[in-house]
Amino acid sequence: MSDQPTPPPEPTSSTSANVTSGGDVTVGGDVAGRDVVKTSTTNVGFSAKDVQRLVITVGVVVFVTAGVFFSGGIALGAAIVSFNKDVGSSRPAGAAMAARIAALPKTPGSNFELDFTEDEISSYVKFEIGEDLGFAPETGKVRLYTEGDTPKLAVYGQLAEYNNLPVVAEFVLQKVPGQPFKLNGAAAQFLQVDGSPFGWVAVPTNISQVQEVAVQLNKLLGNVTFNEIRDVTTNPQNFEWSVSGHVR
Repeated sequence: MSDQPTPPPEPTSSTSANVTSGGDVTVGGDVAGRDVVKTSTTNVGFSAKDVQRLVITVGVVVFVTAGVFFSGGIALGAAIVSFNKDVGSSRPAGAAMAARIAALPKTPGSNFELDFTEDEISSYVKFEIGEDLGFAPETGKVRLYTEGDTPKLAVYGQLAEYNNLPVVAEFVLQKVPGQPFKLNGAAAQFLQVDGSPFGWVAVPTNISQVQEVAVQLNKLLGNVTFNEIRDVTTNPQNFEWSVSGHVR
């Protein structure tokens, strides 16, 4: 009996998908839109450890490339890192700061001097005016620090309008009439890792939410001009400044 020719294999679909127990997906055919353009096999699989490594890697990349926090050439690293230290806060300290500001003279030409600690101004932002700045309740805080001879103030808070997105705005104290606080830069923490500086990315200072923080901060003391800004700290755990000026 003569050998019969082997029949050709049955045709198969040009595309197929199989999910393995390890999470791999096997796809037969490269798809462009809904058309198969060629036949190939691609395996894609991510374990829990792979995902964890990916998140950490992204955090490191964001921290290294944008995490020096450049915004218009201004580095915000010191502002971010400064919040690694716990900032003291209490309602009595916030109320005391509010009373001190309310007692400042309002008559044009009047001189004033205002002394405050970091804990007092931070408490003031947290409990008294944080929501006016657009922050979620009791998320605001302030750090005082000096870079070289330049006194700076960093304001932290979580923007209520943006699902409590953490933001930091850095201000330079200056002797400009009506503008005692100059907005120096801003950053937002898009990748949030508790207790970590990873994920901070510089944001434009002209966006409305950042500008509103600057506007409200400059309204705090009224229409004033700073004449002198002195660091009078005696306790390194709670910086203290003395600001003198006059009402315009």
